[in-house]
Parts: sequence; C-alpha cells; structure tokens
Amino acid sequence: MIAAEMKKIWRSRILWVFLVLLAVLNCANIVHVGRRTKTDPAFDAARARIYAQVRGQWNPETLRFVIDTYRNAADVVASRSYSTEPNQPGTYTGYIFGDYSLFGELYDEMEYMYHYGEAMRQTVEKAQENAAFYEEKHNAFAVRESRAILRLYQGRKIDAYYRTDGAYALICYDTSTVLILLLCALCISPVFAREHETQMHSLLKLTKKGGRKLRCAKTAAAMLSACAIALLFYLIDFVCFLCVFRIDCLANPVYSIKAFQNTPFSCSVLCYLLILLLYRLTGIAVLALLNLLCARLFPREIPAFCVSLACTTLLILCGGTVNPVTLLTARDLHRSFSVYDICGYPVQKHPVLLAGMLLLAAMTAALIIFMPDSALFRYRRRERVRDDRAV
Repeated sequence: MIAAEMKKIWRSRILWVFLVLLAVLNCANIVHVGRRTKTDPAFDAARARIYAQVRGQWNPETLRFVIDTYRNAADVVASRSYSTEPNQPGTYTGYIFGDYSLFGELYDEMEYMYHYGEAMRQTVEKAQENAAFYEEKHNAFAVRESRAILRLYQGRKIDAYYRTDGAYALICYDTSTVLILLLCALCISPVFAREHETQMHSLLKLTKKGGRKLRCAKTAAAMLSACAIALLFYLIDFVCFLCVFRIDCLANPVYSIKAFQNTPFSCSVLCYLLILLLYRLTGIAVLALLNLLCARLFPREIPAFCVSLACTTLLILCGGTVNPVTLLTARDLHRSFSVYDICGYPVQKHPVLLAGMLLLAAMTAALIIFMPDSALFRYRRRERVRDDRAV
C-alpha cells in the first residue's frame, strides 16, 4: 500500500516540473554564492597557488614561509614605502598590499588551527579547577557539568591545515531547505484531497484496507516522499559545493572550522555533515507530518496547500527552541556546549530537542491516523446529502 500511495504522489506532473525547476535554481544559486566569494582573478590565482603549497600536515618549513612572508609584507605596509603599481616583481598577487592581505588571512587561519590544542588544554584545566571548586561547595550539577566539559574537550588538536570556508558555507546554506519545504507542501497537500474530491473516500472506508490502514500508508508515503526530496536536494548541495569551493577538509575535525571551536562534537567534517543531515531530515519529517495534518483537516488540495504554507511560514517566523524548524538550523545548537538541568544531570540541548521532535512526530502521526474525518468535510457531506434529497 505504501508503494501505491507513493506512486500517486510522484505521478503528479506539477511536482516533477517544480522539482526540476527548483533543483536547477538551487544549483545556480550555489554557483552564485561561490562567485561572490571570489575577488580579483590575480588574487584568487595567487591564493590557489599558495594554498597548494601550504595545505596538509604541519610542516616547519611551511609555517616559516607563511610567517616570514606575512611579517615582511606587514613591515613594508607599515612603513608606507610600498608601490601601488601593478605587477610588482617578487609578489604573489601583483602588489605588496595584496600579499599582505592574502598572507594575513592565511596567517590567522593557520594560527587558530595550530594553537587550538593549547587553547583546549587551558579549557580542560579550567574545567578541572571548576570541578574541584564545586565539589567543595557540594554543587553536584556544576561538578557533573565540569566533568562533561573535561571529557568532551580533552585531547583535542588539529594536525593539518585545510581551508574550511567552503565547508562552513555548506553547513550554513539554507536556500535548499526553503525549496524543500515548498515542495513538501506541494506533494503532501493532495494526499487526502484526491479521494475526497473524486467522492472515493466513503467507498474506500468500506474496503478491507481502507480507513486506518489506508491512512497509515498515506502517512508513511508522505514522510518517505518528503525525506526523498530532502535527500535529493542535500545531495545536490554537497556535490555543487564540493565542485564550486573544492572542499578538501572533510577528514579534518569539525572544530577546525573556527565558528565550531567549542562544539561538543569531535568527529570529522564529513561525519558532522551526516549528523546535520540527520537533524535536518528529522525536521523535514516533522514539518511534513504537520502539513499532512493540514491536508487531513482541509480535504481540498488548494486550501490544504495554502494552510500548510501558512503554518510552515509561521513556524519559521516564530522561532524558539521547541520548534521543528530549529532542527533545520541545528548548527546553531552545535556551536557550543549548552545543557539542560534534568534531575540534577547536565543533558545537552540538541539531543533533547531531537527526542522532543521525534515525540511530536509520533503524536502528529497518531493524530493523522486515528482522527475521524474533519468537521469541515462532514459538514460538506451533509450539505451534499441535503441537496440530493432536495433534487
């Protein structure tokens, strides 16, 4: 039954037209995002040439090359004795100020990664001091929190330098999520409307597999279709960003991205992208179920579509922690270590949110399956019966 219901969903030509159109639009937008990061062609060529020379495991010669070149350029710029003429000999970008800017950017990135291990050692030492202090004060929760920080941040270091701007841009890219939500509303709104608009709903209830079994199949088909659309678009995002930004830091730890220096995750960038995908798919599934609930309440395709879009927009605008939209931007919760006090134990916020949204999904699915026909539909059915009797 689930396969049959999925065939009904994917039989829609409008869905396929919008799917292809929005996928192309998404690819074009990613290319545009990549072009915005580029500056002068000579500057970009110099950056690529230098990066090819310094990327990889830490090397004393590489570090010395970056430090010396940056300091020499900084001295010349500080003395104001540099020339503004283009194509200056002995420069990488064609002029000394360009070299100063390029190597300054490279110096800051490498300095953060090279000294990250030392910064985390200080964090761990501070956590140890806090644990000992709160133990004397008999503050059990603060002791557990400090020991959790100790476990999470101990032994961290970054062994190699790779550019992370492309991976960070991929993590923060939300355009595809908006397109996914639009397509989900489009494909889910007709799920219950077809039978209602063709007057087949009453007949299907009398069949062996009608009623709750049919609603279970429709619910599963809608969720699977929404997740399939999301997977397709997130795969497009990954491939396009990989090509446009030439991402090569996937094996580096996720905290090599400066915005995630305090993240509780110690996995690689690639592994974190998969974790982020799990959170996003869960959020898409919950929103798909809410759209399906709207379709259940309004058994007409256009009203169901409009109400679904309105509800999704309202959730996006309202924000807040207890919101399925938060799962779509779970990276904000993953940037730092933040906990809830649950029975005196520190529990990180992001798994609590994930568990809460899964519970909401189960409750919404149960409501869709076990809820009787909407009052709106019953009213319309009574109106039709009255009209038939009048005739």
